[in-house]
Amino acid sequence: MPSCSLSQDGSAESEQSSDDAALVTAIDASFGFAIFCYSANFRYFSEALQQLPDDQSRKNQPLEGEQVVSKLKLRLYTDRLSAKASLRPLSKTNRVIYVCEGTTTVRGASVAASLAENCAWQGAVDVTVTAGPAGARLLRWELSPSAAGIKNGSGVESHLTLEAEPRIEPGVAYLMRCDRVDFPPGGVAYTHTHKGSGIRCLQSGRIRIHTQGHDFWVEPNGAWFETGADPVFAETRQDGTSHFIRVMILPQALSGKSSITYVNPEDFDKPKTQKYQVFVDEPIEL
Repeated sequence: MPSCSLSQDGSAESEQSSDDAALVTAIDASFGFAIFCYSANFRYFSEALQQLPDDQSRKNQPLEGEQVVSKLKLRLYTDRLSAKASLRPLSKTNRVIYVCEGTTTVRGASVAASLAENCAWQGAVDVTVTAGPAGARLLRWELSPSAAGIKNGSGVESHLTLEAEPRIEPGVAYLMRCDRVDFPPGGVAYTHTHKGSGIRCLQSGRIRIHTQGHDFWVEPNGAWFETGADPVFAETRQDGTSHFIRVMILPQALSGKSSITYVNPEDFDKPKTQKYQVFVDEPIEL
């Protein structure tokens, strides 16, 4: 099965190898959903990814005379399901579901997907999510103009972890990207921006975020929002590894490409120790 890696200049390269079975992909374009799962021997994307020239993707700032669309909210929910419990119904909207613990199935009129730990599903259809025999803990991102809806019920504990307004420009086609970012002990993400907004949720370790004049530590299961346009410097704990899961709303021109731009020229050639595992990189309709 083809796998996609990123070259030194940030372009996508296709590699065909029977050994690259780490990425299992099931896509049905007619129904508009996709599943991306990685095995324990997953393939990492290297952040030798360099920033794209400005003419390849519109900047986050709106052009003169334009206004950033503000009707949509990006929300992160944390769902805990006991054995065989169901989270339903989830109505049609752009969403990503990531399995932190356990197993789950996602079912709808056009969907039947089984997800293991460290797997993600993306779609915009009505679905029911059911936990496996050991239950499940999920992260669920939704991009929607409607009010937040908490889905508590028998065997289901759900809460809104974070809500934010992403930067969305008129006339731009967008995608939803879900990926995992891993840091070694004492890892650093040098001052950078992204070409889109997103919500991150730490799953292990600790991470310190410096942005917009604020400086704070995030603990496991804590979440934070990055506008994309505002520079961020991040560093992780010295005594162990750290990783977070994130969903960003990016221009479709960035499909398969890095969204990051390093701010300071002296950081361009420094070693980048963080590693990336991409689950979802799918176009959406707004």
